[in-house]
Amino acid sequence: MTKEGNLHKKSDLSGVTLNNLRQIYFYNEKINSENKSTEDQFLDYTLLFNDFFIDDPWYNDLLVQFISKEDASKYKGKKIDLYGSHYGYSCFGGKPHKTACMYGGVTLHDNNKLDEEKKIPVNLWLDGKQTSVPLDTVRTYKKEV
Repeated sequence: MTKEGNLHKKSDLSGVTLNNLRQIYFYNEKINSENKSTEDQFLDYTLLFNDFFIDDPWYNDLLVQFISKEDASKYKGKKIDLYGSHYGYSCFGGKPHKTACMYGGVTLHDNNKLDEEKKIPVNLWLDGKQTSVPLDTVRTYKKEV
């Protein structure tokens, strides 16, 4: 579960950071990969998936960073699902210049599926104003996200 202290307000981020995120989410291919496992790590708070990308002209490996060693250990060696968008700029680990990092999420694969889709409410604030988001915008078949 995400802790409030790990969240950031838009106003706390630089314009360059926001622009990078916008570019990554709008233009980069999305990762939606299920039932993956690895024991490999670059640093103790990462998981490294060697030869993750098939037929990709730029990348071979995928590096996933966590907030802590404990968070990485929760997923190390377990079957997991990966969802997000990848980027290569300033991503270090794995094969030099052939490793992508990921913005997104990781969930456990085993015993984490629902029979019916669950809708997740979103409370979105833009420039200090609450903005309505349709209830069916974010959906999942995961028990725990």
